Amino acid sequence: MVADDRPRISEGYGSGAERRYGDRYSSDAREDNANRYSSNAGGGGATIELFAGRDFRGPSITLDRSAAFMAGTGFDNRAASVIGQRGHWQLCTEPRFGGDCRTFGPGRYGELFGMTKDVSSVRRVG
Repeated sequence: MVADDRPRISEGYGSGAERRYGDRYSSDAREDNANRYSSNAGGGGATIELFAGRDFRGPSITLDRSAAFMAGTGFDNRAASVIGQRGHWQLCTEPRFGGDCRTFGPGRYGELFGMTKDVSSVRRVG
């Protein structure tokens, strides 16, 4: 099995289209399994979904591991709300987990007070 430490990104408005970081689009689960990426290594199924609009509106991406540079995801400085599934996630205003960082536990956060449209890195912290 090939392990890949890049974040797994699902994009869209719930369309089911998925993009692997640096790879091609795939919406077929069989094709996805054939890629043999270990997307939850050490993550226990934890994910965080970031939305471009407040109250979970607009385009979104789902990460299942840390992203030190959100610029590579096409979602740099776009997050306005998040949904965390299991675990705790730290959102930071600068790449490489710098700047102002705040930790979010599992739950729905319809607004990122003081961080809206300013998230440049995300990491799993627990």
